[in-house]
Amino acid sequence: MTSEEQAELKLIGKSPDENPEAEMSFWDHLEELRGRILKIFAGVIPIWFISIAFAQDVINYVLLYPAEQSGVKLQNIRPFGQLMLNFEVSFIVALIVTVPYSFYHLWQFVAPALHQHEKKAVLWAAFYSSFCFLLGTAFGYFLMIPMTLSFAAGFGSQEVVNMFTLDEYMSLIFSILLGTSLIFELPILSYLLTKIGLLSPKFMSKYRRHAIVILMIMAAFLSPGTDPFSMLILSVPLLLLYESSILISKWVQKNK
Repeated sequence: MTSEEQAELKLIGKSPDENPEAEMSFWDHLEELRGRILKIFAGVIPIWFISIAFAQDVINYVLLYPAEQSGVKLQNIRPFGQLMLNFEVSFIVALIVTVPYSFYHLWQFVAPALHQHEKKAVLWAAFYSSFCFLLGTAFGYFLMIPMTLSFAAGFGSQEVVNMFTLDEYMSLIFSILLGTSLIFELPILSYLLTKIGLLSPKFMSKYRRHAIVILMIMAAFLSPGTDPFSMLILSVPLLLLYESSILISKWVQKNK
C-alpha cells in the first residue's frame, strides 16, 4: 500500500491495516462458510476410512477400558450394533485427529474480520483452540467418565445387577467427552467475542457472581453424582476457565 493510499484511509477514519476491499455480503460469508465446511469434510473423510481399520482396537482398549475398571457390565441388543459402532467410532476418531485442521479453517473464516497483523495469528489461534479442545477431552476421559461409571455401577440395591446397553454406554461416553471439550473452549470464545467487540473484561468482572452461580448450576447438572465432591471436581476447572477468560479478554482489549 502506498503512502498516498494510507493517507486517504486515515482521512476517512480507517486504519491502513484494514482491508480496503469492499465488505463481503451475507451471501458471500455464507458461501465462504460452505467452502470451509467442505474443506473440513474433505480432510475428515480420508482419515475416517483409514481409521475404520483400527476402530475395534480403539473400542477395546480405549472406550471399553473405563467400563472394565468400573466393573460395568455391557450388553448389545441390536443385531448389527457392534458393526455400526465401529463406523461411529472411526468417524469420531477422524474428527479428533483432524481437530487442528478443522480449527484452522474455522479461524480462516473469521480472519477477514481481523486486522492484517492479526491474521498472522490464525495459526496460533488454531493451535490453542485445538489444545483446549483436546485438554477438555482428556479431562472428560480421565476424570469425569471414571467417576460417572463408578457412581452408576455402585448405585442402588446390591441384589440388582446394573447393566448398560452398548448404545447407552457409548452415548454417555461421547456426551461427556463432547461436553468437557466444548467447555474448555471458553477462553478461546472469550478471545473471539472480545476481539469483535461483543464482550469486555469489565462486563465479565461485573457479573462474576452471576457467572459463578450459573457455573455451579452447570456443574451440578453435568457432574456424574449427587455428592458434593463430584460437583467440585467439575466446578473448579469451570471457575478457573472463567477467570482465565477474563484475563484473556483484558489482554485482547489492551492490545486492540
